[in-house]
Amino acid sequence: MNAGSTELFETKETELEELERKIKELTNRKKAILDKAKEEEANKKAQRKKEVEDAYNNFIKLLNAYEKDFGGGYKVSLTGRFSM
Repeated sequence: MNAGSTELFETKETELEELERKIKELTNRKKAILDKAKEEEANKKAQRKKEVEDAYNNFIKLLNAYEKDFGGGYKVSLTGRFSM
């Protein structure tokens, strides 16, 4: 090869390495964004589950308080079982 061909080859090789580095960087950024989105979704689900469980437990406590105070004729356990 002559000097011009070698220089062109090295330039193209450098450009290719730069493109590969950019692709790797973008891939890592995409992965980080997807991981963050999955984590946020999991946190939202966990928060919603806790809110529902808290509301359910409060409802059960209210029903049991009603039973105790007014003799409603039934009892509700925290497992959700009703008894008469």
